[in-house]
Amino acid sequence: MARIPSLTVGIIAFNEAGNIGHILESVLGQNRTGFTLERILVISDGSSDTTQDLVRQFSHRFPLVQLVSARTRKGKPFRLNQLFRLNHSDILVALDADINLVGRKFLTTLVSAIVADPRAGMMAAHQIPLRPPGIAGGLIHSSFAMWDDIRLSVPGFNHVQNFYGAATAFRKSFSDTLRIPVESSELRLYIYLTAVKAGAFRYCRSAVITYWPPSTWSDYFKLANRSFSKPQPELDRLFGYPTVSDYVIPRKYLLSGILKSLRHRPLSFPLALFMIFFLSRFTRVNKNRTRLPWEMAGSTKRSFKPVLVISSYDDLRNPWYGGGGAVAVHEIAKRLAGHFDITVITGKYPFSSDLILDGVSYRRIGISVLGGKFGQLAFLCLIPFRVMFGRYDIWMESFTPPFSTAFLPLFTRKPVIGLAHMLAGADMQRKYLLPFVSVENLGLRLYRRIISPSPFYSKQIKKISPQTDVVWIPNGVTSPVYPADSAYRPRNISFIGRIEVNQKGLDLLLQSFKHITGNLPHDLYIAGSGSRGEINRLKSLINHLHLDSRAKLTGLVRGRERSRFFARTLVMALPSRFETFPLVALETLASGIPFVCFDIDGLKWLPDNCGIKVRAFDHRAFGEALIKLVNDPHLRQKLSHRAKLLAEKFSWKKTAVSYSDYLNKALL
Repeated sequence: MARIPSLTVGIIAFNEAGNIGHILESVLGQNRTGFTLERILVISDGSSDTTQDLVRQFSHRFPLVQLVSARTRKGKPFRLNQLFRLNHSDILVALDADINLVGRKFLTTLVSAIVADPRAGMMAAHQIPLRPPGIAGGLIHSSFAMWDDIRLSVPGFNHVQNFYGAATAFRKSFSDTLRIPVESSELRLYIYLTAVKAGAFRYCRSAVITYWPPSTWSDYFKLANRSFSKPQPELDRLFGYPTVSDYVIPRKYLLSGILKSLRHRPLSFPLALFMIFFLSRFTRVNKNRTRLPWEMAGSTKRSFKPVLVISSYDDLRNPWYGGGGAVAVHEIAKRLAGHFDITVITGKYPFSSDLILDGVSYRRIGISVLGGKFGQLAFLCLIPFRVMFGRYDIWMESFTPPFSTAFLPLFTRKPVIGLAHMLAGADMQRKYLLPFVSVENLGLRLYRRIISPSPFYSKQIKKISPQTDVVWIPNGVTSPVYPADSAYRPRNISFIGRIEVNQKGLDLLLQSFKHITGNLPHDLYIAGSGSRGEINRLKSLINHLHLDSRAKLTGLVRGRERSRFFARTLVMALPSRFETFPLVALETLASGIPFVCFDIDGLKWLPDNCGIKVRAFDHRAFGEALIKLVNDPHLRQKLSHRAKLLAEKFSWKKTAVSYSDYLNKALL
């Protein structure tokens, strides 16, 4: 059995108080498959800010983190040599402090790539520039993007322009041979040429980092002074030829990259091309270029917390809805708050106000009178203006009736991800006999990426829009959600959810219950909130069926009341006509409560061994299934055990990780 390689992560930092916490959290949060992480070594190169204090705070919490503090600034070549000497692991990954690791498998991917190639002495990670704000930042970013097209046109990526040293894995046998000349301003050329001489240079495009390019012209030229080719007499003597020639990219690859850039970014192409060639000329004629230590480009030291806006009409406290979608949005948002600057924009409702809840900023738009339907329409009319003029890096739109989508990709060039808890078009078309489905399908085709918690809707969206990247990320649940409480003996048949008679099948549930009341002493308890019209409709049905004494409306239940409601539930009724991946179903499973539901497409994910499914909308069969579960404690116990086992597969932590990875991918 092959020995698992050991790994040290080394970070060289100079005055990186704004970013050192982010990079340490990223490394500590990495998946550690395929290696043993021995330590995270931070070398402070004479930092005069709070960088060292922040690292010490991490080291107190995480023994893997170790600080090497230096009083004087010696520069990156000196500190890299120091890092090579201090490393005792099989693999060393050297990281700059002002970068962002994309995904939680960055280290696994990079280490696996170098381990899989016995001849590889070093493995350079793929880096992608983020777009800074402002006009200057946008223009500079376009030149960086063009340069990436050019350098990546070289076959096998085997060129010094593909090695910037921001994130590199070194095999110890190779790093032990490196002695970077500290008087040289181009450490990357020395490392690259040494690796090429040994046939040891490799490039891993699947291990990705992002970084901030300059957003000011002064920082742009500072970076140019240290990044573009210039004579290196120390390296010329060491390697025996004019090494500056190694910076040149062959003309055919240069032209290939330029044409690729023209296809990808035609509008910014002319200026980007001018900037690259002007910068090349500038660095050739500028004789007074910076020597070590390098000048700091302050505008590259930005936070890597992207600004994420989630638009969702529904809200946890919305008296008209307050559905599972709002709960899911909040559960995800509060877990992403450590990695994103998050704002959730919801519709207004009576007594609503802007607030911060669990680290998530909530903002309200629209109208708070005339009810939920007018509130939804006002929300849909206003949200495009927020998309056009708001400040954000990425937008996630939780689809809402009547057309599901708000066509938001039409109003911005920034990434917009659709969040499809369900598609409302078919239900709206059935109710109002208008072509909602056609409009909905047109809107779905505008989205490049859509997340759905329902496997059924994921497949349906993919059929409607084959070019859209549709991913299924299931909702989570905290298990066990409601621990058994001996003070509340299960005795009720229950329904909990949004009060919407047609979609939730409450008319079918009441008809089912009407047929079995003579055979059961148990009452039916209905918990949830909805519009005044829907609640009045439900009360009229109860009265019409003469169930006033047996069917009880409890209203919206939260917190301890919700816990007690589940603790008193013997059997859960899920009579919906349309569903996706309802949180109530997950909560029911986690609580070990057997359920009865109709066999509809949206609930196909629920297995038959955790409850009873009956033919869609057969209310008599639904009632008979309720009787069967109430009268058979042995069956309830068996179904309860299997339900709890299934619920263990769903956690909000896993869900949030999947969302974070997908959002980061969309930002590239």
